[in-house]
Amino acid sequence: METQNEYQWNFEGICPINGQSDKYQATLTTSQTVIVEDLLAYCEKQSSVPTFQEDWTHSLAAKFCGKVTLLCHHRGGVRILSECDGRV
Repeated sequence: METQNEYQWNFEGICPINGQSDKYQATLTTSQTVIVEDLLAYCEKQSSVPTFQEDWTHSLAAKFCGKVTLLCHHRGGVRILSECDGRV
């Protein structure tokens, strides 16, 4: 029997197009135990680099070996939902 853990958190990143701050709502689903401090430290370190949402999603899924769903609230009211499964 395999346990699935779900981690939910918020963070901000820099849009590579306009340099503005984007607000992200993230969910990581994995069978592994993730140290929350490692997750937050990774996002804090990476958030200083302008990054597309799709790249964020892939990077988090690969780093933490899980399925990542990333919802971003972009300027102008646009919401984008990205998913990547790093388990496969």
